[in-house]
Amino acid sequence: MKTPDLDDPFYASNRHGAALDRTKGPVLLRTGWYDRSTAQTLAAYARVRDHGIKVYLTVGSWTHTEACGMDQMSEVYDFLDEFVAGAKESSDRLPVRVFATGVDEWRSLPSWPPAATQNRVFYLHGDNKTLDAEAPGADSPSTRFVYDPYKPTPTMGGPLLTRGLELERR
Repeated sequence: MKTPDLDDPFYASNRHGAALDRTKGPVLLRTGWYDRSTAQTLAAYARVRDHGIKVYLTVGSWTHTEACGMDQMSEVYDFLDEFVAGAKESSDRLPVRVFATGVDEWRSLPSWPPAATQNRVFYLHGDNKTLDAEAPGADSPSTRFVYDPYKPTPTMGGPLLTRGLELERR
């Protein structure tokens, strides 16, 4: 690799933050709750929104590849029709659409995060299964686990690029 230092000026034109700061027109951002890029997409949304640019955000129950799959393209085409081709009248949809997985429904919001959002802390209790907003008492048994990076816990959950991965069985 000729330029291994990511702070090298060579990479300046590819820094997403700088590109977002140069944005003048409307932006459509799409991600999924199971996407490896969800945090970056939500940060990009906040950055563009805070610069006063019209930004639309859609968060589905998708992985990275599903968020941009062919069955999801109608929203992209509608956005392009409206803001690039000018072939469609301005929509009055709210700027944010998120899929609420617990109730299996889409919700439209004026902004992200929702206005009533509160950060909450939960504590794992000594029975290894109870999460509670109240910290365990001093007399509560401790909870522990062993982490070995050379023997990671197999998982099929968490942020993914795509679904359908199978665990290697040994």
